[in-house]
Amino acid sequence: MKRKTIRKIIALMLSVVMVTSLMHVNSYAYNHVDDIGNETYNGKTISDGYSIEYEEVTSWNNFVNANIKVSNTTDYDKSLWSVAFVYDGFIESIWNADIDEVTDNNDGTYTYIVSSKPYNSTIEAGGFVSFGFIAYGVDEKPKEPVKTDIYQETDNEKSDDNTGDDTVDSDMENNETATSTDSSLEATDTDAKEEDSQNESNNDEDEHVTDGVNYKIQDRWKGLCYAIFTGNERGQDFYVNNATVNGSVHTNGSFFFQGNSITLNGALEAKNGITLHTSDSDESQLIDSKVENAEKIDMPDIYAEIHALMENDEAGDVWEIYEGDK
Repeated sequence: MKRKTIRKIIALMLSVVMVTSLMHVNSYAYNHVDDIGNETYNGKTISDGYSIEYEEVTSWNNFVNANIKVSNTTDYDKSLWSVAFVYDGFIESIWNADIDEVTDNNDGTYTYIVSSKPYNSTIEAGGFVSFGFIAYGVDEKPKEPVKTDIYQETDNEKSDDNTGDDTVDSDMENNETATSTDSSLEATDTDAKEEDSQNESNNDEDEHVTDGVNYKIQDRWKGLCYAIFTGNERGQDFYVNNATVNGSVHTNGSFFFQGNSITLNGALEAKNGITLHTSDSDESQLIDSKVENAEKIDMPDIYAEIHALMENDEAGDVWEIYEGDK
């Protein structure tokens, strides 16, 4: 009786081990939390508010079938996500994402930059998306990725907006003055800056703008450097078919777009999230760069300047001032 009981226990244990081995999945989690909100990865900006999980679905020989889950840990939508990671496997096929760039690190690893598809580019608040791939290693199956993080380019210049099949151009597009969010705010040529400073000291009344030199915009005029600017926290909502914006867009709230396609030749900056609902074509979301959790920019107040201009009009024209909306 004892031997029968022991044999039953052993058989049960073996059954549990076999079932467990069939169900075995390796998972590796990486959480990126940054109180500041910005770090750098290969010279680019990384935003916070995401968690990334690598899951090994199955493997055979030196091959692996894996998933990467990208979660939005914030209370607002995030869009146009990209993931950068260092991996010791070569990805031969991928789904639900595109490989933008692969760099051979010459040490048996590759640096991948993988970006969203139009249909999964927006991750809802508290939600997630995932993409999968098949990869192989040289001598053995690939291990979990290292240095995994959200990859975000920052190219903050220009601005714009519209509703309908229309194009909005920014007056800043052909202006040598850079936006105050651009890294090229200061003159790119040191000699040119010194020369300009010397000219100002020699003649305070000379307001000539030197062609080819970038000038810093005062903080209070930042909003004027965008094609579309919204100072309130309600944000911008667009329900259109096709929209083209030649310039950058900034909102102190959220940015919501629903339509067939959006082309934005500049930076899309939103303080409280970006939501994009477009068609699934490759050309439906053409946006130069995006900035999530963007800084708040006050609406420029040109009221005093306009009144001063009218009061000091040398031509002696008669100005009629309307208070309120006209």
